[in-house]
Amino acid sequence: MITDAKVKHYLQKILSSQEFSESKSYADLLEYLVQASIKGKSPKELTIASEVFHKKINAEPGSDTTVRVYIHNLRKKLDSYYLYDGKDDTIKLSIPKGRYEAKFTKQEAKEKTTWRRKLVVINILVLLLLLAINFFYIKKNNWIENSKKIPVNSPVWSDFLHHDKAILIVFGDWYLYNDYSIYEGDNPDSKSDVQRRHRYIRDPQINSKKELDDFLATETARGLVIRETEHTVLGKFATWCMYEIFPVFMYNRIKVELKLSSKLLWEDFNNYNTIYIGSYKSYGLLKNIVQNLHTKYQVFPNSLNFYDSERDTTYSYQSFKEYDSGYHLDYTLIAKIPGPNQNTIMVFAATGDLGHTSSVKYFTVLETLQEFEKTYLQKKPGIRYFEALMEVKGFERTGMSTKLLHFKKIDPDYSIAQPE
Repeated sequence: MITDAKVKHYLQKILSSQEFSESKSYADLLEYLVQASIKGKSPKELTIASEVFHKKINAEPGSDTTVRVYIHNLRKKLDSYYLYDGKDDTIKLSIPKGRYEAKFTKQEAKEKTTWRRKLVVINILVLLLLLAINFFYIKKNNWIENSKKIPVNSPVWSDFLHHDKAILIVFGDWYLYNDYSIYEGDNPDSKSDVQRRHRYIRDPQINSKKELDDFLATETARGLVIRETEHTVLGKFATWCMYEIFPVFMYNRIKVELKLSSKLLWEDFNNYNTIYIGSYKSYGLLKNIVQNLHTKYQVFPNSLNFYDSERDTTYSYQSFKEYDSGYHLDYTLIAKIPGPNQNTIMVFAATGDLGHTSSVKYFTVLETLQEFEKTYLQKKPGIRYFEALMEVKGFERTGMSTKLLHFKKIDPDYSIAQPE
């Protein structure tokens, strides 16, 4: 049973939402209709014009459309509210077409997660499609029979190829937020009467809910209507990197699972040998893992800094892209880190797509992998974990040159910061 108390509770929730808190006219109209419906009244158009808008209109039908326009837009605002803030409300308020009254209906609990489930299914289908594409190309080029035959005793990959834990490949997806500060229509005087325009924004300086909350607390955000969204963006580098890295594990019949960094759980670091491929900006929980490395990324101004503790010197690098020619200069952190549960975490974090694909390819093609192992690992026995910073130059996804700038051994007792 829907009681008056419940109706009033949800009415106040609606009125305090972003959709209505900034529009007194619509808030007053909605409250008036709800109170009238609770009393069992169905007000006429003339009555609404007089009591809500304090406006006298001609009794002749069609002489003034003010109330009808407001009611039309009120329905849109309610639809927008239930799409976001009110998606989990158990009681739904609506204004039936052709009538000036409020209607209250129960929302089934299963409706709460319908869209979330759709997003999960979409993400899974996209990843399965990527897997299918990669499998096709692997079979076509017969990579398993040549360059991707990584020996199980490879100093870089042995912890992944010998271990009984499954491998979790995590792709860094980019954070988005929803901005509906812009109105449809060109008339500034009618802004309160029209539907807001919804946009998804990718801001390189906002990469988490906390950073979004911090931004909303600034003077810059005053007047903007912004809310969090469940949508994220996965770059095209993921397809290219899957093409490079999957044959290594398929050849050795190692179980591989996929996940987005935005969906990563702390327990994943205990249950899997984890490989992260993505932007520094998409670390998520991985920030706790890499916190004590020598390589630090600064979002603004864009800078990658490597601290050489032996020389007490910090080296700074900036990525570069020439849009006319397509030339790229990227920097990639490659780190093999001891995990929290006798497992291993591998990180390929880059400033751009070229850095992602070139570094993953460098460490999965036998010739370049063995060159790295011979130069940095086999000459100094006992190095199991390491941190390396690589410079990559090239065009689009084609690396023309790679150069290792820094290499550091990581201690087996490396300290991992626990999440707050």
